[in-house]
Amino acid sequence: AEDFRQALPTDFVADPHQIRMKLRAWQRDKAREEGVPPHWTYREVHLQDRTVEELVARRPRTRRELLRVWGIGPVRADLYGDELLTILRGEPG
Repeated sequence: AEDFRQALPTDFVADPHQIRMKLRAWQRDKAREEGVPPHWTYREVHLQDRTVEELVARRPRTRRELLRVWGIGPVRADLYGDELLTILRGEPG
């Protein structure tokens, strides 16, 4: 199974399309890791399209900013906030 950190080259440039792709790869890998289908919302793995688009457009840099994105609540922020922020900063995981 390909890890989301390996889904893009190491010289990852944080343009919107690449971030969107990386968020989708992260979601797929996280669902696989947790043993659930990627579209299932168990443990908040699933990011709806609106949430992905807001993450890409807003590019939150902190947990507080992340919580202002539609579809991101305290549970999702606690479980996945650090990983999401790493992706949004365009950093290799």
